[in-house]
Amino acid sequence: MILQLAIIGGCIWTIDRLWDHDRRWIKRTWKRTMEENNLMNDKGSTYNIARINPAEYGFLLIVSMPPGYSFKELNDKKEILESSLKGVVEMEHDLFNGWITMRLVKNPLKDLHFEPVKTRPNELYLGYTYYEHIIADMNVYPHLLIAGINGSGKTRGLYTILTNLLHNHTVEEIEIYMSQIGKTDLLIYRDCPQVRKFARSPEDSLKMYRYLYGEMKRREKVIEGLMKQGTYNIEDYNRRHKEALRYIYVVSDEFSLYMPDATDSRAEKDLKEECLDTLKKLIKLGRAYGIFVIMSLQKTTNDQMPQLLKSQVNCKMTFRQTDVYSSRNIIDNDDALTLQKREAILISDRRYRVKTPFIDDMLIKKYLLNAAGVTEERKSIVDLHVKLHTVKEEDGVIRRANG
Repeated sequence: MILQLAIIGGCIWTIDRLWDHDRRWIKRTWKRTMEENNLMNDKGSTYNIARINPAEYGFLLIVSMPPGYSFKELNDKKEILESSLKGVVEMEHDLFNGWITMRLVKNPLKDLHFEPVKTRPNELYLGYTYYEHIIADMNVYPHLLIAGINGSGKTRGLYTILTNLLHNHTVEEIEIYMSQIGKTDLLIYRDCPQVRKFARSPEDSLKMYRYLYGEMKRREKVIEGLMKQGTYNIEDYNRRHKEALRYIYVVSDEFSLYMPDATDSRAEKDLKEECLDTLKKLIKLGRAYGIFVIMSLQKTTNDQMPQLLKSQVNCKMTFRQTDVYSSRNIIDNDDALTLQKREAILISDRRYRVKTPFIDDMLIKKYLLNAAGVTEERKSIVDLHVKLHTVKEEDGVIRRANG
């Protein structure tokens, strides 16, 4: 017993010594970095580390600001700090107490397999950071734009979002309308009861968007008639009524295919322009009525999607990009150039560096078959559909099995 206590005590002492060594190194490196980058006021005061706490991902630092300096000056030196401290730096500023909270990440993002994360019908699970799962509230930050080159993890990220949504929520809570032209990645979801329509051509997509615009106008009239009772949006309505309005998700994959180009006939251009115009209305007005658009494409440049439409989307997510312009076009900096597979930069309430969990057809099948409200008959349909559309990933190349 005495020997065991001595061993435990020795381990604790060793860990404390290691942590103390790391703290001293961080403080020395911090001081030198502040001096070399002239981050001091005329009295010699600088950004001071008040506390260093060990964390699973590395260290949590609490930093105070010197008089005459702001959070911006330190945040502008983020890349220099990362180079000096040999880790990823994430900073937040509390305006009310003046402290800066800094996470110094010394460990890489974990490689997790997909497991459902509990959400509400108006929330999307988008991935995880070094220390938390990230869930976007569409009522607060409506609509989602996903970008990234082929092979960067964009489609798998969309799988994560849709599988989590379909696993957690029944047909009484959500409706999903999908459009995918020229690809078959999302067909695995087509027979789910929550998926009300799956469009495979621009003509079918336009019919679907027209229907959704009509549904939005119908909901507008319902809510407008209840304004005197204090009902102004879907949240108010669902709080006051037993039969809630379902949240509607409009998923458009490879969105750039809706952009008119020189090879289109006049009729094709008119059709695509009406698709874009209707989507703009859904994005601009849909939030209050529980209608949210999820768009996926490689790049968000002017030739790939209208900038006015992009500006109306409140939640943006990009996986790896290969050129500076494409990265800056969606997240205003070059961070997307260095992302690894399944890593993304997410902008919603703030900026996150996230990773999406590994997900394949077997995991999708598992969680669709065990989704909320799925009947035995529906399980057999989903099971058959998954067998017919098995997706295999080998050496980064997606190949499709024939049965």
